[in-house]
Amino acid sequence: MDVAIDLRSAGDQLLDSQVVRLEWIEKKEQRPTPQTDASKPPTVIRLDPDAIATLERFLKDGDILSARLLLKRAASAGNAQAALKLGMTFDPVFLSERGVVGFAPDVEQARVWYERAEELGSTEASGRLERLGHIGR
Repeated sequence: MDVAIDLRSAGDQLLDSQVVRLEWIEKKEQRPTPQTDASKPPTVIRLDPDAIATLERFLKDGDILSARLLLKRAASAGNAQAALKLGMTFDPVFLSERGVVGFAPDVEQARVWYERAEELGSTEASGRLERLGHIGR
């Protein structure tokens, strides 16, 4: 089955669209997990200038859900800046500074994404992790 998936902003602007193939197969035996080739660099999704502008508008307007959707894909694919900004959408200090209401902060999620950003080379992530340490685990 082919499924068309559209990612839209709160203002109904199309941000991304993909066709995904789904297959149902009978589970007969445990299949080994394919190993990734360490010699090949991971695929990195870069945010183009339009996506960055859209993201900044989402964050400025407090549209955290739309920002998270846009950021998670890029962060999961290895974009350090996206991982950092995704962590910020869970960070109680960031949410408070932005005056965001309706979203409960999640220190553990913020920590996970800041650590991922740090692994990917973000220098800002360590400072944000340190600040989270003062909030406690």
